[in-house]
Amino acid sequence: MSRAKSEKLLLQDRDVNIFKYLDRVGYANLEQITEFIHDDISEKTQNALLRRLYLLRRFEYLKAHHTQLGLYYSLTNKSKLTNRLIGGIKYDLLLHHNFLLKLFYLVRDLDVLTEREVLAKYKLIGKNGKIPDMIVNEWVIEYERTNKSVKDSQEVINYWVIEQSKKLCVIYESEEIKTRYQKLITSDRVRLLSSSSYEDLLKIVNNEDKKVNDEYNDELKHVKHVNALDGILDKYK
Repeated sequence: MSRAKSEKLLLQDRDVNIFKYLDRVGYANLEQITEFIHDDISEKTQNALLRRLYLLRRFEYLKAHHTQLGLYYSLTNKSKLTNRLIGGIKYDLLLHHNFLLKLFYLVRDLDVLTEREVLAKYKLIGKNGKIPDMIVNEWVIEYERTNKSVKDSQEVINYWVIEQSKKLCVIYESEEIKTRYQKLITSDRVRLLSSSSYEDLLKIVNNEDKKVNDEYNDELKHVKHVNALDGILDKYK
């Protein structure tokens, strides 16, 4: 029997908090775990936590995933809580996932459901185009790093805004994505936010974005007007 098998590790409150965090987000790297647990990403704090993560791996409470962006950690059968375990990491989604963890840290003190928690609550497994990245204070958050199809984008709007009567905030990475959504929006319950201004999400989900709303509604009216003119002109082509 190996030494790790014969010995026992006395779990600390911090360990349990790490497990709860990873259960909610799926997987995270050292810096992300340190920031969420300690509100501090200094080298000293990270080094201290790294030693603890090593022990948690050694005693099979954590699993390590080697990626092109470094080492990420997830739960094992020994530490599993509510959500399903991570079988592996889709490397092409790492940048998307990293942004969501940054967003999750921003809204951590609010009423938040992560994607994994949304799947469990709304039973949306397999329903393409309807699974959001997060729900915050009844706002559905959708981060688009790359283009979705127009059909999937419309399904996101229809399902959450019309069928579920929720508000939707789409965080876009490019002007192309922004323009595509502008052409689909017909409700003032939808907001568009640039990823470079992601911290403004706090104003939106707390309904403190009056200036942003006014500017957005003016822009939305302009887009609707342009779209209407395009429709009229098409009749004469």
